[in-house]
Amino acid sequence: YKGETLFQLALVYKNLEKYTLANKYFNESLINSNEIVDKVKSSYWKSETAYLAFFKNKINLKEIKKKDIEKLIENFNMHLNFLEKSSLKQSDKLKFISANLRLGFLYETSKRNLLALNFYNKYTFYSGSKYFSDILYRIAYLKEKFETPENTIKSYLKYIKEGDGKFNEEAYLR
Repeated sequence: YKGETLFQLALVYKNLEKYTLANKYFNESLINSNEIVDKVKSSYWKSETAYLAFFKNKINLKEIKKKDIEKLIENFNMHLNFLEKSSLKQSDKLKFISANLRLGFLYETSKRNLLALNFYNKYTFYSGSKYFSDILYRIAYLKEKFETPENTIKSYLKYIKEGDGKFNEEAYLR
């Protein structure tokens, strides 16, 4: 129970926005957990907490250092590795879908647009995702940089058809 107890303590600190302490206990939870399912939870919340802590004080994306982005990417990839190895049902795995969103954003921030598209597409695979519509638009926008005009148009049309309409006018203009 040590790993689970440390995990619960870490969540308390995360909710109090004491991110340094939360990360400390998420790390200890990972070390002291024997079950892969516990490692999935701990690695996700460790990644999410580091992400929240990092971006809480970084208003200007130009202030972000490459090594900081790489550490955040490493954390989320570790989580996805545990998730892949787990025996969780697909419906339970969906609880961790935002890791794909975070990785998409981190890769886009570090100008690795193909990787960003890969993770954004994984996120939108589940149409009930919270930011589904925004990410559909983001995908189309990113495709403008390196895809054929036909593929870009298809992406904008998908946004117009399946999205929330917030950027329809802009999508039509593009």
